Amino acid sequence: MRRHISLFGIVLIALLINNSCKKVYEIDIAPNGEIYTGAIPLDSNEYKKIPLISPPLIAARTAEKVTLAEEYIIPYMPPIGDQKTTGSCVGWAVGYAARSAIYNKFSGMGYDDGNGRTNADAVFSPAFIYNSINNGKDEGTYTYKALDLVQHHGVCKWRDMPFQNSHLPSPSDAQKQKALPFKIKNWGRINIDLKTIQQFVFFDIPVIVVLRLDDNFVNPSQRLNDGAFLWNKYDPNATLDPKTKKHRYHAVVIAGYSKKDNAFLIQNSWGQDWHKKAGESLKIRSGYIWMDYQLLKLATTEAYVMLTDDQSKQPPIIETLAASGITDKKAKLNGVVRSLGDTPIQIHGFLVSEDSTKLRFDYIESSGSYLPPRGATYLLAKGTIKPPQSYDVDYDFVGSRKKYFRAFGRSYNGVYYGKILNFEPAGLPDDPIANDTQERSTASSNGDPHISTFDGASFSFMAAGEFTVLKSTSDNFEIQARQEEVKSLNSDGTVSWNTGLAIRSNNDKVCFYPPNRVFLNGQNLGNSFQSQALSNGGMIIKDGSTFFVTTANQDEIKVYLHNVNLDYYVTPNQNRRGKLRGVLGNFDEQPQNDLQIQGGGIIKEIYNELYPRYADSWRIKQSESLFVYDTGKNTDTYTDRNFPRNPLNITTAQRNAARTICEKAGITDPILLENCIVDVASTNNNTSLAEHYYDAQVSTQVLESFSIGGFSSSDVKLGYSGVTVTNKEAVLDTRLKSPAIILMRQGVDIRTGFVTEFSFSTNTLHPTSCFYLALWPTDTKFRSASQNRIGFCFAVENGTPTTFFVDPNGKKIAEKQINNFIDGKNHKVKIVETQLTNRKWRVQLFLDNMFVPQFSVDNDQSIADMIRTPDKVGFIELQINQGVPSAVKVFNWSYDAL
Repeated sequence: MRRHISLFGIVLIALLINNSCKKVYEIDIAPNGEIYTGAIPLDSNEYKKIPLISPPLIAARTAEKVTLAEEYIIPYMPPIGDQKTTGSCVGWAVGYAARSAIYNKFSGMGYDDGNGRTNADAVFSPAFIYNSINNGKDEGTYTYKALDLVQHHGVCKWRDMPFQNSHLPSPSDAQKQKALPFKIKNWGRINIDLKTIQQFVFFDIPVIVVLRLDDNFVNPSQRLNDGAFLWNKYDPNATLDPKTKKHRYHAVVIAGYSKKDNAFLIQNSWGQDWHKKAGESLKIRSGYIWMDYQLLKLATTEAYVMLTDDQSKQPPIIETLAASGITDKKAKLNGVVRSLGDTPIQIHGFLVSEDSTKLRFDYIESSGSYLPPRGATYLLAKGTIKPPQSYDVDYDFVGSRKKYFRAFGRSYNGVYYGKILNFEPAGLPDDPIANDTQERSTASSNGDPHISTFDGASFSFMAAGEFTVLKSTSDNFEIQARQEEVKSLNSDGTVSWNTGLAIRSNNDKVCFYPPNRVFLNGQNLGNSFQSQALSNGGMIIKDGSTFFVTTANQDEIKVYLHNVNLDYYVTPNQNRRGKLRGVLGNFDEQPQNDLQIQGGGIIKEIYNELYPRYADSWRIKQSESLFVYDTGKNTDTYTDRNFPRNPLNITTAQRNAARTICEKAGITDPILLENCIVDVASTNNNTSLAEHYYDAQVSTQVLESFSIGGFSSSDVKLGYSGVTVTNKEAVLDTRLKSPAIILMRQGVDIRTGFVTEFSFSTNTLHPTSCFYLALWPTDTKFRSASQNRIGFCFAVENGTPTTFFVDPNGKKIAEKQINNFIDGKNHKVKIVETQLTNRKWRVQLFLDNMFVPQFSVDNDQSIADMIRTPDKVGFIELQINQGVPSAVKVFNWSYDAL
């Protein structure tokens, strides 16, 4: 076969061997010749759990080439190496061949040191990889472990750790430091098919494969003119090992392809003298072997690629063009790809936001993914590109605020952007918020009740009766609240709270009454409903005792039903700015005018002006009422114009006692803490009100991250049960209380996934115990272990250390035997949960910095069903569920939302 092939594409081929995977016995392939492999094959079911990386989506790399080349060989592959008498093929394929090829493409360093030898600064050390993960034995290794090592710890260069034909020693601390700059961004498996591998190779992205060998590979019958061998026959029953009668697996790299000859070019690690005959001269492909396409699926068990942050010398050129066809609801966004440079593009499109600072992707290192920032819309263009080529995407929007947008193209090593442009929706010139850039405002009423207006004013409103708290001046959107005296808590005639809420949106009326009654247009929805559509658009969603109402105008109301009272939060659409009236204020950015008598002037926040003058101005008549009444009752039933009977007076001692209760409950927000103190003090230190304020704090202050480097018993953010804290270490001990729990008392953001890490040690874990991290995607704290949660458990099953995942239905998934962790030593756990689609989540576990693929879980429904609330807030805890004695020491804990 003639080869006129230019190199491009880095192909990483991971070749795994069986679980004994010793040095391969001597095979008579050449005089005094030996071959060695070293790849341990991964179970096929576990292999499928490794994230799949799609190939480049653009068929053209330059304007001249609109399809894949007929023949292509990666021009950046290092010289053929020799693993000699070790089972180190994985280190050679992943580090020496694949990582070196990617590095040299972007560095341009070259492999010749000028003295006819390989440049030790241009290639990476196979010994660093193999000696890091072989557990001190020359028995081979899994390919995924090598890729995971390079992602999290990097790989040093040959100069820093030369290959010495030995599986020892492990890298030194100095060598590990040298490796860190050469970490890869991500890695994953790819589809084992012709087109996928050709695309990766053509775009200089290495493809690593694991091959199940036969004698036709070990003893190839044909050598071609370029010096490479040809492998075109395969015996699937060949074992190659007369002792174990098992297959041999070998990790290699696919470095090229030829459509004409229907073959892939494989870079091996058996030296250039592989099968060299006496007197035969070396040629350009000596040490390589061409594999016929028909053998790809027969012999290949695994295929991987690595993605790096290595910088492109010729990046793509992406430009943003002006929007066109702009109406009050639609616009056409335009862009152009001027050049693809030397970097393949996976996808291209636009980012759009009302905030110009939101137009850049967030890279999530733990999952190797790019996520659009919160507050931005992500629009993809379709089709392939032949640069220079323009593209456009239709954008449907709501609201009249200015829109910012930019074109982008995403490659495997980064995202490339055009400049930021903007447009203003047409047809709404009189809208006062056209150029507004503020975030949406929320007003609330909670506790006794304390009012916080849309514009930021706050005051206590203790009247009794039914009141207009919000009314639109432009349509029939309206909210009314019922307030009654707090008789059950001995409030001495000074304090009321919310006992009913009525909402009108278009033709629908929704009413809420504690502890669990909800009415829609006069009909009780009962306790079993989860969601209910409104007739003119909008929805009611139930999550336990929390309810979310959205209107057709995208107004949002959140209602918390307690045993005898309720709290509510209202977030109107920005198009209502300046068009609301009521107790919750005017929504006009002027907090000083929020305390306003209906149809009259502004008052001061003093007792004699609030009652009865201000209260009566917003008190409703029966003809105006939106409420559903029990038989014999109407608005007059709840009206008490003489309430409150006296101003509220709290002594210093009462305040101090109430403050202790509220701070112990975890209230840290200054406004909520003050409100909590007033309510608790005025109701004889009722602790349930403090719990209500904790829920209110969670609804408004959701953590996106936390980091606990050392534990403290006085940390109000944490709740402890069955835990002692000494020297910044927390010990969960079921002898003190079972279950033993460390709870982050504030809710965490779980909208699109999370990464959480903690370190622990134990030498005492009862066979019935489970030490686990649990996530409760609800607004309720300390729940029983059987309720709606997911868990990541470390346990002893039949005397064997085991880890498994528990889904929301209590089902045990991905149970995996692991190394002994009940040894008193420190162990590090990292858990990554990533949202793939609206109905699909991925859960992955890393133990002591190594990925545990058997634990990877793709869950299509149960997690998505569980994390379904509009807020998507969760509570997270570390726990020993049962079993005495059991004790686990925890050193640190962190959480980051994705």
